[in-house]
Amino acid sequence: MSHRILITGAGIGGLAAALACARHGMQVTVLEAAKEFGEVGAGIQLGPNAMKVLAALGLLKDVLQQACLPQSIVMIDAESGKHISRILLGDAVREKYGQVYASMHRADLHAILLCAARAAGVQLETDTALLKYEHSAQSVCRLDADLSYKSDVLIGADGLWSKVREQMLADGAPRATGHAAFRALVPKAALPEALRTPHVRTWWARDVHVVSYPIRQQSGDTSLWNLVVLAEMPSANESGWALKASHSDVMQLFKRTEPELQALLEAGGAQQQGWKRWNLFDRQPLGASQMVDQRFGRVALLGDAAHPMLPYLAQGAAMALEDAWVLAKCLSSHAQVPLALQAYAAQRANRNARVVQTARRNGRIFHLSGAMALARNTVLAVQGTSVLGMPWLYGCDVT
Repeated sequence: MSHRILITGAGIGGLAAALACARHGMQVTVLEAAKEFGEVGAGIQLGPNAMKVLAALGLLKDVLQQACLPQSIVMIDAESGKHISRILLGDAVREKYGQVYASMHRADLHAILLCAARAAGVQLETDTALLKYEHSAQSVCRLDADLSYKSDVLIGADGLWSKVREQMLADGAPRATGHAAFRALVPKAALPEALRTPHVRTWWARDVHVVSYPIRQQSGDTSLWNLVVLAEMPSANESGWALKASHSDVMQLFKRTEPELQALLEAGGAQQQGWKRWNLFDRQPLGASQMVDQRFGRVALLGDAAHPMLPYLAQGAAMALEDAWVLAKCLSSHAQVPLALQAYAAQRANRNARVVQTARRNGRIFHLSGAMALARNTVLAVQGTSVLGMPWLYGCDVT
């Protein structure tokens, strides 16, 4: 169907939705509040479910040219260095789920989506924030003092602090979770030698854990790694993606660490850009009836605007990509916009909610201590991925 689509927010979810809708012959405009297109953050993990969407969008070759392909996820006790469990990736994931597990720099994925959207004829505008929208049974408009955009559909892909959601639901600000993340980018040459192999590694301790994985390749060699420390910090309530942080801030989170992790953390602190901190906020996931404006049915939410989630399942971007594909598919198969958006919400709400809740549960599992941690390690050693919910997550194909 040749709907006119207006999307606010040019992050991964917004650009993927724009590209998918344009590929279905729709007229798409994307409005970005920032003065330049770009992506905040550093590393991103893309499970097979996300890679299926990227393949369906025709971007698999481009992504694989820049992505890294970790061979496993290794879970380690942060104090003893003992391996708790391992999830095989690589060929094992490809054979089981039909696509690989990849990791890459968020900016690289964003650039691929942006280039593809431009090539598909998407109208892209920067420095254009949505202040309010007006809608009727016939159309929806984005308005401010000088500009007006008329469309059949408005998609709020404007993230955690969504202005579209604010007007649509008036459900208040996101909540501070009491969790914080510290990130650093580390060249491969600065890593401890034993940690230069292509794996996702995660070290678990009481109230804190560390994740490290490759995100950028050069001349066939992994050249850059993402290092993230995630911790429970009740006072973590300031918003922002790149708050100041010191190496001592990070090291105060650890009473003891095994030698390789200690060396890795020191490598993160030694980099010129050092540590950046962001505090984690989230919301309750929306039900299907809340994802779409119920008055006229022409406004819907996508990605973090609908279901922000903690990073303990590495699925935030994947759910936005899935949202984007399902949205375009529903709009292309329904002449009436309200029916299309209702179908989109019905397909996405329960899955998104399950992922949000599983990510929260994983955070509790990762940060156990004492007897509970010993019990967790025993169970994971025996049951592995079935405990962490991978089959239902990676095996789903929304395309």
